[in-house]
Formats: sequence, structure tokens, C-alpha cells
Amino acid sequence: MSIIEISEYQIHNNKISSHKINAICLCFCMDLTASQTAKYVGLSRQTINHYYKIMRAALPQEMVDKPIKSLSVGYMIIQNQAYFYAKQEENYFYIEMNSSLFNDLYETYLFPLTHHTKANCIRLIYNAYTQKYISLGYFRHDLALNDFISTRLKKFRGLKKESHALHFKESILRFNHTQKELQKMLSLKLGLQN
Repeated sequence: MSIIEISEYQIHNNKISSHKINAICLCFCMDLTASQTAKYVGLSRQTINHYYKIMRAALPQEMVDKPIKSLSVGYMIIQNQAYFYAKQEENYFYIEMNSSLFNDLYETYLFPLTHHTKANCIRLIYNAYTQKYISLGYFRHDLALNDFISTRLKKFRGLKKESHALHFKESILRFNHTQKELQKMLSLKLGLQN
């Protein structure tokens, strides 16, 4: 059974009214903490965390894995662990640590980037002939994404190390999409009514 099948089963076979589930979805899209949502909806924090987990699993995964003609790559360190993202045009994408893109870039570009004292991004182009990326140079970029993620993660007051990557991916998705777009995505994916 896939995550979505499990989540559909758990969303639709419950003792909580659809009105409350829609309220939980709205609070999730507004990026409220489980404690804030529990007060608003009138359910326990554990119940809210259960539904938040289902909703996080239902979010679309926007990741880069195939070669892209031109991209900028940046990183962010959360509790001594580096997480990488790529920017193509105006959208940001998470670079999964076990993806082929990560493996292609890590030794040559990503590892040196994390040790660069004056830069936090690198601009790359893909050479289709050699099927490799070429660096156009390191640069310092004050990214609004880094500030957004830092501010967002601070409100959770302590996350388990295992959930950092999940929250990092979710933060990038939230940065790329509005609250209404997220709500529409979740409603379609989970079969909720608006």
C-alpha cells in the first residue's frame, strides 16, 4: 500500500468530521504549529501531528535529478548537516542526497562549496557533449530562501535530526507556492472538499 493509499484510508476512515479535517488542512497550509492548530481546532496535539504527517507525505516532491541546462546551487547547514538546493529560473528545488545529480556534483562542486569561505552558491551549466556540469564560478548571494527556512524551522523549537530533510523539502515547497496553491494541491491529493 503506497503512502497516498494509506493517507486516503486514514483521512476518510476516521471519527473526526470533514469540517475539522478541512480546518486542519487550512492550518497546515497557513504553516501553524501543531500546538496552535490543536487550540484552534479543539483536538489534541498528537492527533494534529498525525494529520500533519499525512499531509506532509501527500505534498508533491519537487526535486531535481535530471540534468538541467543551467542552474545555481546553494546550501544551508542545519545542525551540522548540509542540505542542498538548486535554483532554476525562479523556482527552488531540493537536491536529494542519494540522487544521481547529488552524486555527480558532490565531490567536484558541492563539497568544496560548503568549505568556501566567501561564497554560498555556485553557478553551473550542463555540457550535453561531455554530459557533465561545468562551473561558471562561485558567488555570494543573500538568498531570501535561507532566511525563510531559518525563520520557519525556529518556530518548531527543536526538531529530530531525522526530520530535518523532510522539513527542508517542505520549506522549499512553501517558498515556491502560495498558501492557496498548497491548499489546492493537498485537497486534490487527499480528496478533501474546499
